[in-house]
Formats: sequence, C-alpha cells, structure tokens
Amino acid sequence: MGMFGALGFAAWLGMPAALLAAVHFRHIRSGMVSPVETAIIALLVAFALFTAWRFRMQRGLIVGPILLVTLVIEVIKRLIMTFEGMLSLGVFDALVTFMIFFGLLNGTRGVRALQHLSPDDDLESVFP
Repeated sequence: MGMFGALGFAAWLGMPAALLAAVHFRHIRSGMVSPVETAIIALLVAFALFTAWRFRMQRGLIVGPILLVTLVIEVIKRLIMTFEGMLSLGVFDALVTFMIFFGLLNGTRGVRALQHLSPDDDLESVFP
C-alpha cells in the first residue's frame, strides 16, 4: 500500500508540473512560474519515487512518515491557494488525496509490523 501511495503522490505532483513544463515553458522562462517552485516539485517527485522504492524493499520506516508529513503540508498549501481563489479543489482531488494519505499511512504501519516480526512468526498472522 505504501508503494502505491508514494507513486500516487509522485503522480499527483508530477503530472501537473510536467504539463506545465511541456505546454507552458515560456511562462517558466518569463518568470510567471517560479523556477524554484518547479525545482522543489521535481525534488518532491524524486523523493516520492525513492520512498516508493523503499516501501517496495519493505523498508521505509523513516522516509514514509516524512513523505506523509510532506503530503499534509502540500494539502494545506493547496487549501490556502483555494481560499485565495488561485486554485479550485474538487471532489476527485480530495478523494485522490485521501487515498494517497491512507496508502502512505498503511504502508508505514505495514513496514513497522514487518520489522517487529520475528523469524518464527507467520506472515499470515500479521497480515490476514
């Protein structure tokens, strides 16, 4: 679940940024879109992809909560932009955000459970 949540977060941030860079590159060059913000989004997408890989390796107890906090900060930023009239959040965006949040949360819980699993324990008893 954590891997899919992290990949969803990377897509949630990366697809609009990629469309902005591909279609409206002149806005970035003219300064209408901050190149610093574009670089931060690229770093967040790379971090989300790294976190997805760590979840896939059944690790990620450190990077998972960091990405979860980053998601909460990004949601707060988008809500502030919505209240200022710069962005419009819809039901679909809220649904995708909740799915990503719970995917990351369950992935972190799963990694924690796997790390506390002794070699004698049955995996079926931990994850029914």
